[in-house]
Amino acid sequence: MLHRSLIATILFASPALSQTLSATGTLDATAQILSTIHDSRSGPFPGLVQAYASFGGVTASSTAGGTLSGLSATLSAKASTNTQFGYATSVANVVFTIQTPRPTSGRLDLIVAGNGVGLDLGPVGSAQQIVGKRSIAVGVTATGLSFRVLCSAEQRNASGTSQSSVSIVFVPTASEVTLYGPSCPMELQCMWTRSTSGDWILLQTTGAPHNTSVNPFAFLLIGTQQLNIPLPPTQCPLLTDFPFANMIPIVNSSNQTRFLAPSLGRITLLAQTITTSPGLPLKWRTSNGVRIRLP
Repeated sequence: MLHRSLIATILFASPALSQTLSATGTLDATAQILSTIHDSRSGPFPGLVQAYASFGGVTASSTAGGTLSGLSATLSAKASTNTQFGYATSVANVVFTIQTPRPTSGRLDLIVAGNGVGLDLGPVGSAQQIVGKRSIAVGVTATGLSFRVLCSAEQRNASGTSQSSVSIVFVPTASEVTLYGPSCPMELQCMWTRSTSGDWILLQTTGAPHNTSVNPFAFLLIGTQQLNIPLPPTQCPLLTDFPFANMIPIVNSSNQTRFLAPSLGRITLLAQTITTSPGLPLKWRTSNGVRIRLP
């Protein structure tokens, strides 16, 4: 029996939350002919552990391996013999740990070939067999998320090859953006973007009244409490409180404002654009509201 310790850490490609994926575990391979191990070889992780045995034209071979690359991890196991006198088995038994700067939700996407793959979200306990394609909702807590993946293959008392493989991808759930309330007459749209510096929120206002060419400014309101207060005389509704209000320029009846999402944990922010025509009485014009759930 070969035993190889695996230790690796890879940064996730998604820069927004700076997730890390680490893996620790073992790759084991055994190849026997008539209960005798004749030859064995091993290699580092990522790579293969291989055991090979031969005697008088009878062969048995076994490999187990794995890689970490960007967003994904893979494990594989293969065992083969050319007669009924051979026995081969291989096992990749790895615990993966996901860490994020703050708790977040997401999913594990698994693509499995063969029938020797098990998943244990414990990681202590019995692994549940996984076949085909599976997406499993998971949550990463402040201490991270650990799960065990078992990939095995066994061939005995018959000529042939048995193999299994699995690819694993952790996909963090994107922050949810929804619209609410009427446009009166402005429209406010929101786009969530990601860069190496973090999560960015892009708010785009369109359809501002033409009379803002005389008073080419509006206010972008950011709050946390949803409201529905008609503003006389237009009765356009105020849809959020505004502990934060930013004066924004209106050019060609529109504006784009981009800001870095604050690291406030899992909260919901509300946004709305509001303006008024020059002169008295004030005639308020508002946009719909935008609800942004931070991960």
